[in-house]
Amino acid sequence: MLQDLFASAGPRWDLILPLLCAHLLADFPLQPRRWVTDRRERGWASGWLYLHAGFSGALAYLLLGIWSAWWILPAVGITHLMSDRIKASGPDDLPAFLWDQSV
Repeated sequence: MLQDLFASAGPRWDLILPLLCAHLLADFPLQPRRWVTDRRERGWASGWLYLHAGFSGALAYLLLGIWSAWWILPAVGITHLMSDRIKASGPDDLPAFLWDQSV
């Protein structure tokens, strides 16, 4: 199964689109502004940071629907956690926003 995920030489839209949808849903309509504010103020001590990262990983896993690829949940969750924490510790400007959305 794992080799099937990486076998194609071209873009895998069946993987890209669900991951993109999960990212956009988790970062915008499903993330209250207070979560963003709390992680800016409290950094690693913000419980919302971890909840949001776990939720992002779970949403990506569910939308992909590849149940045997359980590693997607922690992989997306951890990378989302790291990028959101790095963004929260830097300036709140357009370049930081674009970097966060590209990760």
